Amino acid sequence: RIDSQGGTFPGSGDLDQAVSAADAKKPTYAYIEDLGASAAYRVASRARKVYANADAQIGSIGTFAVMEDTSGAYAKEGIKVHVVSTGPHKGTGVKGTPITDAHVEETQRRVNALNEQFLQDVATGRRMPMDKVRSLADGRVHLAAAAKDFGLIDSVASWDQATREIG
Repeated sequence: RIDSQGGTFPGSGDLDQAVSAADAKKPTYAYIEDLGASAAYRVASRARKVYANADAQIGSIGTFAVMEDTSGAYAKEGIKVHVVSTGPHKGTGVKGTPITDAHVEETQRRVNALNEQFLQDVATGRRMPMDKVRSLADGRVHLAAAAKDFGLIDSVASWDQATREIG
């Protein structure tokens, strides 16, 4: 039973693998009650069937990172931060340091790699072609009926209806 905006990429992979492993032994089902987004949807997608209540918002497939360049604020306070490191990307994002184009490019590379794993997990869990998953991976959430039409869930049902159907 899921009601979550998601979370961070680390950890959700272990959980979605655990759902898959459990489903290999005994059928697993997910019920999205109101919100199943991002990492929470990643996990739900691995269940044998995904149900959701009619008002549920589902999706938010995608990955992002936030980089704050606080160097201007630090400079205004007369603070200069130096990072002494063993590589050009070690220490990226330390508060008070400038974010360079190279830092942004490296972060984008990492976000893209994480996103590919997310998309693959959804494609595997939903038994959906990767091109279809990519077409849905724009960060939007969809109300349950639309999510069903897109193949993100199997059924729009109340909790009682879903549990009766599962038996």
